[in-house]
Amino acid sequence: MADSSKDIQLRELKDMITELKNLIKTLQATVDAGNKREEALTQERDNLKEEVELLRKKLFGTSSEKRSADLPGQLNLFNEAEMEQDPAAAEAEEMAALLPEKKRKARATNAERFKGLPVKKEYLDIPEKDRFCPACNAPLKRIGEEF
Repeated sequence: MADSSKDIQLRELKDMITELKNLIKTLQATVDAGNKREEALTQERDNLKEEVELLRKKLFGTSSEKRSADLPGQLNLFNEAEMEQDPAAAEAEEMAALLPEKKRKARATNAERFKGLPVKKEYLDIPEKDRFCPACNAPLKRIGEEF
């Protein structure tokens, strides 16, 4: 009997050890999944921070197309022309930039446009009955000239 009770206890302990090992594996898998999720969320957060920073630079930064330095993470796709450009042509462009710009002529006003046309002033004669206010019968005064 002593042997059988020890055997039963031994089997129970072995079963308990097996269950504990399975539980440890399950918990380890849960921890690993949590770590992977945390890494993914951290990476997504970092990407969103970079995107917000880039959009802020675009929105509130300088509006010139010229950049002082390359943006991190961006490829230089359109710089072949600058690499192959002749230095003499670059100097000519700089000299042209130094020349004074031609200013546009201001738009002519109506008085300037119609300066040479003949003007005929014609006064309207108001009949006697219309020279008084119809509401209060007060005499009307001439305010200006109409042509």
